[in-house]
Parts: sequence; structure tokens; C-alpha cells
Amino acid sequence: MDRQEQNVLIDIKKAAKLGQLDIVKIQAKELVRTRGHIKKFLMMKTQLQSVQRNLQSMQSTQAMTNALLGCSKAMARMNRTMNLPRMQNIMMKFEKESEIMNMKNELMNDTVDDVLEDPDQELETEEVVSKVLDELGLTLEGELIKAPETIPNAEEKETAGSFTDLQARLNALRNG
Repeated sequence: MDRQEQNVLIDIKKAAKLGQLDIVKIQAKELVRTRGHIKKFLMMKTQLQSVQRNLQSMQSTQAMTNALLGCSKAMARMNRTMNLPRMQNIMMKFEKESEIMNMKNELMNDTVDDVLEDPDQELETEEVVSKVLDELGLTLEGELIKAPETIPNAEEKETAGSFTDLQARLNALRNG
């Protein structure tokens, strides 16, 4: 269309040079019509681009809708298969069995420690503690000396007695 417009302009100029005014008027009308067609084509092109963008937007929306539909179906299947009371029961059983296992593990560790306990180990432990206290210097010893000496009252004696009783029971359970 642009070439045609330029060709018509050239023809108009030639006809004007030759003095052919009737031909100039006819070609001028054709030039105006061609420019009108160019304008219409540009408008149509713009409208088609707009329609194309709308179609792309609709396709994106459709794809998103399909994805949401798939997610919704998957969530519905999961909700149907999920039995909350059963899951809670399983979790409670797991917690109970875990606690039992922990208690058995502690008993096993205590038993192994009792069997493998080295009598010299306690002496070495006391030596390490004494060495550390000696390295700390007189400050700690001074504070220990300054600590008030209290005479246990009847309630404290009773607590100490019950502690000894509890310790004896624990030892009996370990050995028994």
C-alpha cells in the first residue's frame, strides 16, 4: 500500500507537469482512498493485536484454572484418604512406644554402666575435681569457708531420709 501511495504521487506529479488536471484530480482521489485504506489497515492491525493479547490472556487464565482444578482434585482425594482419628491413634501409639523404648534404653545404659564401672574411675574423677578446684585458687575455697553452716531441722532430716529410701528402692530395681 505504501508503494502504491508513492506510485500514485509520482503519477500525480507527472500529470501535473503535463497539465492534465482531470487525471490529477482522479489520481488525487485514488491517493486519498489509498491513504484511507492504509489507515483502516493500521486500525485493523491494532485491533487484531488486541484480540491476540486477549486470547493469550484467556489461554493463561484457562491454564491457571486447569491447574487449580487439578490441585483441588488432589486435595479432595487427600482429604478423603486422611482419617484424622486413625492418625491421632497412630501418633499416640508411637509416642507410647517411644517412651517405652527410651525407658528401656536408660535401663540398659544404667546396667551397662554398672557392669563396666571401673572402681578407679571414681578416684580419678575426684582427683580431676580436686585439681580443678586447686587451679581456681583460694577464691573458691574462701567462698566455701564463708558459706554459712546450717543445722538441719527435722523437716530436712525427714527429706534426707526419704531420699535415702528412694535411692535404696532404685538400687533394688536395678539389681532385681
